[in-house]
Amino acid sequence: MLKNFKGTEIRLLDLPRTSLTNYKKINYYIPIGISCTWKCKDCQNIHYKKFFEKCDQNHKSWMKNVKINTKTIITNYMKNSLVDSIVLSGLEPFDNFDDLKILINDFRTFFDDDIIIFSGYEDIEIDHKIEELEKYYNIYVKFGRYIPNRKKFFDKLLNVELASDNQYSKKL
Repeated sequence: MLKNFKGTEIRLLDLPRTSLTNYKKINYYIPIGISCTWKCKDCQNIHYKKFFEKCDQNHKSWMKNVKINTKTIITNYMKNSLVDSIVLSGLEPFDNFDDLKILINDFRTFFDDDIIIFSGYEDIEIDHKIEELEKYYNIYVKFGRYIPNRKKFFDKLLNVELASDNQYSKKL
């Protein structure tokens, strides 16, 4: 199936892994968000933020990149009989949009499985990027910044608890 597929090298925050969180199905968690603008006050990813700020104040060299070919990701996904969806998260996936599009396109070449993207942006902030992804099917996006001291919210579409009640998901 992958014999003639070459794949493309992309950057991830860390290596992909099987996950039981972030979605109603067992998923292959792919931390594609390698950077962030730290737009969420009291960010839940504070451990990343503190690490990156120590490394470089200009937010260029602090990106902990793992370079990996999409063929490797797809091969590992195929071999994992437990998973039937991918979750794209990390820091902010839409800040690594070129690699996000490459991975989605390559994944869609072989699979119809659900793709879930966790973003801290509001949908209107990235509507031009969302429009580019609407040509694909079975894509779900969690939108909204984390807001401290807000109630958690159970999202019925993703079947998970979101960190604050202003967050929401949509199927594209």
